[in-house]
Order: sequence, then structure tokens, then C-alpha cells
Amino acid sequence: MIALQELTIEDKAVFERYTKGKLENSGSSFSNMFIWRNTYDTKYALVDGFLVVFYQSKKGTIHPTMPRGTGNLLSVLQKIHAFLSSINQEFVMEAVTEEDTATLRKLLGNRVVVCEERNLFDYVYLAQDLITLSGKKLHSKRNHINKFNSLYQWEYRPLTPDLFEQCLACADVWLGEKYDADDPDYKGEMLSLREAFRHFEALGFSGGTLFVDGKMVAFTIGEQLTDDMALIHIEKADVSYQGAYPMINKEYASHQWSDMTYINREEDLGIPGLRKAKLSYNPYKLIKTYTCKLYPENEGGTL
Repeated sequence: MIALQELTIEDKAVFERYTKGKLENSGSSFSNMFIWRNTYDTKYALVDGFLVVFYQSKKGTIHPTMPRGTGNLLSVLQKIHAFLSSINQEFVMEAVTEEDTATLRKLLGNRVVVCEERNLFDYVYLAQDLITLSGKKLHSKRNHINKFNSLYQWEYRPLTPDLFEQCLACADVWLGEKYDADDPDYKGEMLSLREAFRHFEALGFSGGTLFVDGKMVAFTIGEQLTDDMALIHIEKADVSYQGAYPMINKEYASHQWSDMTYINREEDLGIPGLRKAKLSYNPYKLIKTYTCKLYPENEGGTL
């Protein structure tokens, strides 16, 4: 039987043995899983030399991630299937990469049904595009930056521990304009922010802030995901300040990630406004992901 373990900050080293620098998708980031672990009841198991993460969706279903490791993958998948069957759950993996989808198809043939999951595609940009905003396709972004410059006396500051509480207070206000206080999404976002700040250094985070006339109007948090790619986890701004989002995006990229080739700004979750905004930055590529449903050879049998 698979023995699930709680996710702790000490597990970062364990996860990185299997994933660090090997995957470009945001879902592979330990930091991402860790700061959202309470919202999604995230746990993990080591199964015959493979790392497998389990989490609970908003619908209450339990999902495993693609196993990471070396050895007999089919045997591990069979054990995951047996475990999920024992708790009356189907074997459905979300956010599976193209490469992993091909592996599953080669291993299981028609016993895996694959569905493209557009809402979970990661948006990857050239770092220099986000820094310079050059070219016709980013003309509107330059206009936003120019507008911000013309309207406000502003200052960029690195996100340091003395600003953590101020960030939380601002996020509480900004999210409060979007959600009711008892909304699960509001609670989840605030909880993930507290976890990010509580373990900021241990998670390898960096961040940036914008101030206008001494008032915080935006902040962001990211990390280095691979040798040449940064990953942006969190970006919040006061929308009453025109151009605050484009400016914090540009300034953080300029100050922190000028030595990176790529910047991953995660998925759009199917939110129309967020998709429009992410596409408007002319992504270099989208990291495609898929939902894979695995079936046994026979009803009630094993994979």
C-alpha cells in the first residue's frame, strides 16, 4: 500500500533530487506545490524509486502527478492504480507534459485516454522581450509603461522581509475588492501568500515591489526554475493605478532576471481576462499539458 506523507519545507531537497532543473512546467516546482499544499491537501509518496505527488481538486477528486524517477514505471503506475481504486478514485492525471503523455501512450497504448488541457498551458516568454518591450507586438505595453511614468512618481524596491506584512495587508485589500471574505479562492490566495512569505528564503524566492508616493501599489514573487528559466508565482497590484501590472512585470524582470533566457508566467486557468493579458505579451511558446485517464486492461483489473 502507498503511504502518503505530509509536505514539509524539509522535503524540498527530496523533491529537487527528482525534479530540479529537469522540467519547465510550473507544476513541477516544489515551491508551487508547497505554498498551495493546504488548499489542495497535497501529499506525496516514494514508490519504488519514484516520487509521486497526490492532491485534491476543488471537486474533491484525488489526482496523482506523473511519477518522477527511474525504474519500472509500469509497476509504479499499477500500484498507484491499486491505491486509487482502494479509495474509490479514478486514475486521472492532470497537467501531464507532452513528453510524459508520449511515455504513457507507449507504455499503455489505448489504456490511456488523453485530452488537451488548454487552461493549464504555461506561458513562456523571452526575458529580454519582457524587459525591453521592443517591437510592434508590444507597442501597447510600452504605452502602459509611458502612462505610468507620466502619471506617478514611483520607486521600485526589492521585496525584503520588512515588506512582507505590508504586502499581505495590500493583498487583503486588493483581493477583497474581487472576492467575498468567505470565498474559498480568497482564502486560498491569502493562505498561499502567507506560506510564501513564511518560507521565503527557504523556498529560494525573490521579489519586487512598486511604490507611488510612499504607498505600495504592486508586488511580485518568483524563483529560478531551471538554468535558463525563471518562474513567476505571484503578481498583485492596485488596479486603480494605471499601468501598475505592466510596470511591476517589466521592473522585476529587469532587476532580477536579466541573466535568464526565459520567464515562465504560469497558466491562465481559463480566465478570459487573464488569457487575453498573457497572450498580449506575445509568448515565445506555450508549454502544452494534458489530462490523462488510465484504464485497466479488464474491468476491475490492473493496468
